[in-house]
Amino acid sequence: MKIGIVSIIKEPWGGSEELWADMAAVALQGGHEVYISALKCGPPHPKTVRLLELGAKLFYRRGFVQPGIPFLQRIFRKGLILLANKLQNPFHRLFKERPDVIFYVGTSYSIADDVLLLKALDKTPAALFINCNLNHDVRGFGSVRYDVINAAYQRAKKVLFVSEGNLEIARRHLCSPIDNAMVIRNPVNLSNIGVQPFPQEDTMHFAMVGILVTDHKGQDLVLGALHREQWRSRNWHLNIYGAGLDEGYLKKLTAFYGLTDRVTFHGKVNDINAVWKKNSLLLMPSRQEGMPLAVVEAMVCGRPAVLTDVGGHREWVNEGVEGFISPGATVQSIADAMERAWEQRADWQQMGLAANATAMKLYNPAPGKTILNLLLNS
Repeated sequence: MKIGIVSIIKEPWGGSEELWADMAAVALQGGHEVYISALKCGPPHPKTVRLLELGAKLFYRRGFVQPGIPFLQRIFRKGLILLANKLQNPFHRLFKERPDVIFYVGTSYSIADDVLLLKALDKTPAALFINCNLNHDVRGFGSVRYDVINAAYQRAKKVLFVSEGNLEIARRHLCSPIDNAMVIRNPVNLSNIGVQPFPQEDTMHFAMVGILVTDHKGQDLVLGALHREQWRSRNWHLNIYGAGLDEGYLKKLTAFYGLTDRVTFHGKVNDINAVWKKNSLLLMPSRQEGMPLAVVEAMVCGRPAVLTDVGGHREWVNEGVEGFISPGATVQSIADAMERAWEQRADWQQMGLAANATAMKLYNPAPGKTILNLLLNS
């Protein structure tokens, strides 16, 4: 089988890439052909390089304009992209390979922005699968996008969501049962599956793990909570892992709140087990979410979490059992949830064991194989 993968991510790698990469590796090892269409936004990630070594082919397509460049240059480059797309479909190299299946990796509604992909699909018999990694509880699209999204969903063999919460939001937004939908859980990025020894330091270390984009992950909300008076006399340290467009802003905000000596930015890390050997509690104050790998990985390692009530968080964490739920993505709501967590810090180790038990029941140890079987059966 020839499998085409379309990723919309605007960086070399992210959590949304783990599922298709797992599937691609299994497919290549099984003798199938894999073609990847991605935006050119830096050198290929080592995991992409590994797939290329296994035999995958990578086709970069135009569409990404580097953020931070002067406004007029940005407009000029976008104009050139629009003109080039009128002359030639940016997906032409992918479809030249005559894929049997297209596996589209985006948000729940980003397919509406990829009308050129849908036009290319109209000219082929390739089966479409849509992998929805994210949505939020604000509708935010008009009638044209509504029609395009629904039409794409109906064309797809399967629409794959990473949580029941995301699926229910999509059904409400689109006024559709989405009968061809199913929930598929992402793989975990751990070399060793199991509980990590609980830290014994007097200082409580908190971790925020994920891309540093605040309208997605909401790291600024935690900084706003930790700025409050009651936290100044407590023995804690916040470790922030990841990189992204808002890294500079978050560092400025940390300094503005006078927290520089109590917050450490570690950048991207590959050793998740090492993160949880050091930290006792995950903070995930997301404004919008699918089902973040960081939450599952923390739970597998035996750590409780403070989460906002978005995406699939409630499907994995129960208040006071595996962690704590903030009803809203606001400083006040996050501060209240963190306060409840701090008051029960003596129970964190036991809650971490409960988190591990729940995660081991819920996570899919071989999601790539699950996806490949879906594609083959299509």
